[in-house]
Amino acid sequence: MYVISALIDNFFAHVYFILPYVDEGTFREEITYVLTTDRRGRAKMVLSHVQNASIISLLLIILRFGYLAVNVKDFSEDPTMIENEGLATMIKSRIVIEEDFVSIAKDLMLSLPGPESVFKKITVRTVQVFLYLKLYNTYSPELNDESTESSIAISILSQYTRIIGGNRDPSIFPNLFTTDVSKNIWRRIYYKILSLDAQNSYQFGSPLIIADEFDVELPKLNEETSKLIDNFNKGLHIDVSGKDLKNIIIEKTINSDIALEYEVTKFLRQSVSMCHSLTGQIKKSEFQTLINNIESFLQNKLPAALELMGLADLQGSMSVEDPIAKIFNIPKVKKLELRMLLSSLLCTLNYLLFLNEDQSNFESCLGYTVKATEHALIMFTIAYDYCVYSCENETLHGHSVKHQRLKKFSDKLDLFLLKRINSEFQKSALWLCSIFLKNYTSSNLKFEIILKEVSNSTDSVAVLNTLNVDLGKYYSNDQFLVVLFHYIKEYYFLCASLKTICFSCWRNSTIIKVFINYFKNSNEEQFRKMLLDPQEITEIQASRDCSKAKTKFSVNQNNEQLEQDNYNNDDELEAKRLEQIMNDLDVMKDLNLPAVDIKDLIYDNEDMLMDALAQDNQEYTKHARAYELLNFSNFKSLDPVDERTTLYNNNIPNNPPWMSKVAGSDLKQDSEGISPTNQRSSSTNGMNSFANSNFVYPTVSTDGSMSSTSTAPQYHTNRRSGVSSFSASSAKTNSFSAVVAGGVSADAHEKGIMHKPFVNPMNAALGLDPNGDGNVGPLSGTTPSPESSGFTPVTSEQLSLQQFVDQIDKDNLFGN
Repeated sequence: MYVISALIDNFFAHVYFILPYVDEGTFREEITYVLTTDRRGRAKMVLSHVQNASIISLLLIILRFGYLAVNVKDFSEDPTMIENEGLATMIKSRIVIEEDFVSIAKDLMLSLPGPESVFKKITVRTVQVFLYLKLYNTYSPELNDESTESSIAISILSQYTRIIGGNRDPSIFPNLFTTDVSKNIWRRIYYKILSLDAQNSYQFGSPLIIADEFDVELPKLNEETSKLIDNFNKGLHIDVSGKDLKNIIIEKTINSDIALEYEVTKFLRQSVSMCHSLTGQIKKSEFQTLINNIESFLQNKLPAALELMGLADLQGSMSVEDPIAKIFNIPKVKKLELRMLLSSLLCTLNYLLFLNEDQSNFESCLGYTVKATEHALIMFTIAYDYCVYSCENETLHGHSVKHQRLKKFSDKLDLFLLKRINSEFQKSALWLCSIFLKNYTSSNLKFEIILKEVSNSTDSVAVLNTLNVDLGKYYSNDQFLVVLFHYIKEYYFLCASLKTICFSCWRNSTIIKVFINYFKNSNEEQFRKMLLDPQEITEIQASRDCSKAKTKFSVNQNNEQLEQDNYNNDDELEAKRLEQIMNDLDVMKDLNLPAVDIKDLIYDNEDMLMDALAQDNQEYTKHARAYELLNFSNFKSLDPVDERTTLYNNNIPNNPPWMSKVAGSDLKQDSEGISPTNQRSSSTNGMNSFANSNFVYPTVSTDGSMSSTSTAPQYHTNRRSGVSSFSASSAKTNSFSAVVAGGVSADAHEKGIMHKPFVNPMNAALGLDPNGDGNVGPLSGTTPSPESSGFTPVTSEQLSLQQFVDQIDKDNLFGN
């Protein structure tokens, strides 16, 4: 039980601020309905009523989110960095809360029987759970949140909301929303769904799903709490503890951030609506007005990115922090996310104006290019710095001021930020690569012209400092291209080293790989000069010390110091300046990254590149698809066997990786084994049996053996009516028992064979029956008989939703 308690605490301490769509008090009370302990003190989930399945699903999702906010790698370097004793014990016990928890939560919701199906009975809790499932796609590092399936998931959420009248303020439904807390939770949920709809439309270029007809108020504190905050700000005495005061201020900040997110959502909705207008062409002036409004919002409502991350003073800029936010250590992650989203939008809008502008109109083209490039470089710098931070070693780099600032800013959300920062940079990366190539084809759009026109904002000045830009006085345009190219190359290596833990890093590394190879094929002479034989930086010995913060001197100060040294000629001085930049660039040696050969980046021809991309795509997108909201596949990206298509293949290798992870150890079961029943019963009888019985089910001991303490109530599978127990789609790769995996007999486990074909729980919920025989799944004749598959049939008493839930604590998963 200590693991559950520690992870829930960790969720509300760190993750809740960016995912505030569940009330802590209500949640902690409700999980007591489904959590108990056995005689050994181990956690056990009990499903006394089918409606409590949503509580279990929400619990599993929150446990996974809480685990993602645990920096496990820090513990291996310095155990004192994990202050929570429960989390430290969890790590030492090698307990891992994998993505399978979220998949099981999803499968549980989609497999609810008959009238309780999520497609028949829609509740506020249903919307809440599905929102968290969608947000897991958004923030989880291993998933792709920009797939078409993600878009469909948002459509389902939007329709759910519409059906239950979610477009109306909860104050209109006093019998449903009885407290201020429940009203605010729903308001937050609605505005998040509204934001997801706008972001989805922006990502895919599709029309908006949610109409403008809603009257939901923005979340707010009640009158009494607002008065308390006012008294605190005035320095008056308040009768509340420091902990409670911090919680109130956090809730107030969350509400303020949601109000800011709504403003961003309106910008996105306006942009999408303008691009999808069917009434005629949009005037350029309307686009420009929108851009001006967004820029004004960024300047007046959101601090600079460097200020949010605590790095402004390292670049010589002034930074003024809100004293209350500093006292209570209020997270700023959400504001950075909103700022990057708007920067991406500005880059895109200026890109569109550039593409639709008459190229003979040099002044206008240059103006759009400057703004798009400015935002692209800002986002590139942020993505580059955060990838460097993510690759750094706490022991070697933990004393670096920059590392410490980024660690404090991240507040345990390192993986969340790594995913979001690199995801938001994707569109800008396309522009940055495009304008780089434009420098070799256009004399009017060179960096030495563009960078002289950028604004003097905190982030823009920091970018010029980072890139050591002083074009015209010290460096030529070609030399700047060398510097920028090497930054891009280093970013590729950083992303390549992170691609196994972050899908967006893999995707961005693919973009860079395509760009570099296109550059090589289209301008091979310049490419080879720049990469393979760069005469400007000959014999440079990279010795950058990443453990130190970058110099606080400005570019001019650095160059003036170089001028004071004695050099024989201008060429030698110029080479020294470039050497200084390249020494600052070479992060590979210092970070001790996994070996990433330059041969993995550059290919001889386009065919070889496309083959490599196809192979990479198959490896990394396969895993991302496996855990999407509406997917029910049972495979991991690196597993050699695709269980969906080879469940009955007798040639499956003994003990494949996924099976060993599921079983944990060889299973010892009674002679009847476990397999799906072919019997039928009416959905009504099944529901009554399920809802009205006291559940006492087989338990799995820590050694993996199974015993039955009593007979489970009859709960059969009626696939025609949609009453369904868990299928093979619940087979995942965590420490769950074979029952969770859909049931594996001892004989079948030895052969690595599951007991039934891949069954889509959604089909079961919808009552689909392609064969007309009461079964859902492959067509008749495609599924071998149980006898030919080598497993023993099972009795129907061993099938139920509770069996599924009852085995989650196998191998003492949640601790004592």
